[in-house]
Amino acid sequence: MSLLEHYKFNQHPILVERSSLKINRYICFLILFAVNTLTGQRLGIDILDGKSSVEIPFQLQNGFITVDLSFDNKLGLTFIFDTGADNTILFHKAYADLLGIQYSKKIEIKGSDLRESQFALIARNIPLRLQNQIAVPRDVLILEEALQLFQESLGFDIDGILGGSFFRGLVVELDYTRKKIRLYHPTQFKLKKKGYTSFDIEVIANKPYIYTKSIVNPRDTTRTKLLIDTGAAIPYLLHANTDSSIVLPDYVINGTIGHGLSGNLVGFMGKIHGLSFGPFEFNNIITLFQDLSDIETKKVELIRNGILGNELLSRFSIYIDYLNKKLYAKPRKKYNKNFKYDKSGLIIFAFGPDLNQFYVKDVFPNTPAAEAGILPGDIIKKVGIWKSTGLTLDKIVELLQRKDGKKIKMKLERDGVEIKKQFILRDLFQESGK
Repeated sequence: MSLLEHYKFNQHPILVERSSLKINRYICFLILFAVNTLTGQRLGIDILDGKSSVEIPFQLQNGFITVDLSFDNKLGLTFIFDTGADNTILFHKAYADLLGIQYSKKIEIKGSDLRESQFALIARNIPLRLQNQIAVPRDVLILEEALQLFQESLGFDIDGILGGSFFRGLVVELDYTRKKIRLYHPTQFKLKKKGYTSFDIEVIANKPYIYTKSIVNPRDTTRTKLLIDTGAAIPYLLHANTDSSIVLPDYVINGTIGHGLSGNLVGFMGKIHGLSFGPFEFNNIITLFQDLSDIETKKVELIRNGILGNELLSRFSIYIDYLNKKLYAKPRKKYNKNFKYDKSGLIIFAFGPDLNQFYVKDVFPNTPAAEAGILPGDIIKKVGIWKSTGLTLDKIVELLQRKDGKKIKMKLERDGVEIKKQFILRDLFQESGK
């Protein structure tokens, strides 16, 4: 039974059609799934250049780990560091054409829900150099068609994805506090720090998976296999049609949860009773629900029930040992505090050469913003006391995730005329949000 069929059958009492800014960051998580993965890729040990480990700085932007790299020793680009993808992917074919890159073949790739297709070109042995490291040759997938509305929904420029094949065979340390990635030689790595819990993981196509317990409601606990995905700026996602015990909560939000290869990705958002792995527990956790394609999942062995995203992972210090199939996790302070989410009903995109202007992409019914009369196309001039010229998309997200009862004032421009609107943030998963 699909999510929509399940909803119609159970007639959930609340269905609010909307998509929050936070959900829209799903645009990047596992943005591409290569049907034919690249073969013959060398182990990632070459990036160590004979050292036992190397350190790479990163930025945390809107929930994504981004790293700077030199592409083909000529072009400085910014990529998402993505453990949930196998291949390294360049989004802009124009860059490769400008550099005179030669392509060996064309392959079909699919979106994260295995529904829509696009084509990519394979470029062999492209020198890639992360900051402060040596250049190493890697095969790169280059999209034939640019992704639409990509930068606008993220609010910052991004050029591609650095997938697991880049650092395969290494031990990867993610230090979210210091904003550092450290790569270790697998035979020289020894965990010396205290306070870490060890987990067995599976590694399939250079992507790590962990087994967890998902408690959809107090009566049903499901053993779920989840992809460990730093390319997903979400806490947690379940594919509802992979297990009959995964059902929608009573109160959900329905709408676009991101953008895929050729359009919107549709699903639901709600709270489930709990999630746990080892001694770590999360209660009333924000959860996205999305079906995988029924047709495609029949063709391939189902390898996951869902995803652990970067918003949850960033609450730990983490080592991923790809060769020995181990994960070591140490919780940060208040690791299981509640996750924030947008409580306004607005979808806001950035625009302009520097992505520092903002407009309302959509407003969903029965939400505070809709009730205030805000409309798609409204240009945001001010939020609260902050002028839009001093805001980022991430800052607007933060303002719209504040506590219930918070009054939000906005100055907007509509058809060349400035107007003022205000609304009260509220919990959209309670009956009062109907």
